[in-house]
Amino acid sequence: MRRIERRMALAAVDDNGRYLDMLRQGSEELELLAKDLLINVTSFFRDPKAFELALGHLATTGANMLIQDMTREMSVDLLERAHIGRLGCVQGLQPYVVPFSFAYYRKFIYSFSTVGKKIEWMRANPLVCVEADEIVSRHEWQTVVIFGRYQELPDTPEFHRTRAVAHDLLAKTAMWWEPGYVKTLHKGEERRLEPIYFRISINEISGHQGLPAA
Repeated sequence: MRRIERRMALAAVDDNGRYLDMLRQGSEELELLAKDLLINVTSFFRDPKAFELALGHLATTGANMLIQDMTREMSVDLLERAHIGRLGCVQGLQPYVVPFSFAYYRKFIYSFSTVGKKIEWMRANPLVCVEADEIVSRHEWQTVVIFGRYQELPDTPEFHRTRAVAHDLLAKTAMWWEPGYVKTLHKGEERRLEPIYFRISINEISGHQGLPAA
């Protein structure tokens, strides 16, 4: 690993973890290290796998963070704090992911939108995925992933109370109707604004967090 140590010295980096971060960012240093490794006169260093081995060495000896599972309680706590996430749905073999605002309450994710691609796709296939996170830095973050089922809350007497719950929860956040209920141009034409309340029942929830290494 002398060539790696040489490159670290030239880059004025004395920490393996920081150097690995530099390489992962796709900086010029990545290309320089690759050149240093691949010009060796032995067949071992001409093998591209040598570069993978070098990165593996850095990852195992100089990691600046630890990734671990979150408990369900920790995951729920994050959902109660977060108000913006990513919603994934599928049509056929094509996935579709969009940002959306939401509120968590009693095993449901409540949200609001207008008729568009995501609503049409979820009506056709109600199985969806939700991701929410809190990111402090590259080495300190939490992320939660949910697998669930879409349920529309139509403006009917049967769903009046549930729609009221959804509205009251979402209204706790300023400008809660954005981006779901704003003027939208699609292919040069203004999209019709038809308000849709919906919720996602949580079938499965998991979370992971990154912590700075001690």
